[in-house]
Amino acid sequence: LFRSLFRGREDMYAKRWEKGGNSGYAPAAIMDWNAIRAAKPEDRKRAARKTRSLLPLTDQAVRDHLEGKSTIGVYPLLPDERCWFLAVDFDKSGWKQDALAYLATCRRFHVPAVVERSRSGNGAHIWMFFDRPVPATEARRLGSAILTRAPESRHDIGLDSYDRFFPNQD
Repeated sequence: LFRSLFRGREDMYAKRWEKGGNSGYAPAAIMDWNAIRAAKPEDRKRAARKTRSLLPLTDQAVRDHLEGKSTIGVYPLLPDERCWFLAVDFDKSGWKQDALAYLATCRRFHVPAVVERSRSGNGAHIWMFFDRPVPATEARRLGSAILTRAPESRHDIGLDSYDRFFPNQD
């Protein structure tokens, strides 16, 4: 069920990292540490990218994510510039009202959407899943149209907490 909704690239996925109070996502990969150590310090990042082997998304990686053993992310933009979903990220002050206004606008226009609380607890994602892959430009245009129409029903909101769409690009 999870993989049928959160569909993206199958040839790679992102894995969450944390180090020294910082965190983010990077492609899951097997690294050639010998090549990285052998490179000049200024060339190490390039050597890492050139010699790494990206890991494909597997049922085990998803299972580990669902069991809390790791945190992964999907790359939603397919190689043919289509996507299976659009996610809208709200994460600044006012996120609750903004996310609810966005969700209400989805419902007003009969766009199926669901809301999820962000990892931090201080934000939300609105997910719109498609029954087939659609051009990312169309998915993002739909998201933008809803974003534009959301303040119509509540003039006291400005959607200032809107951060970005996933996929991030067309």
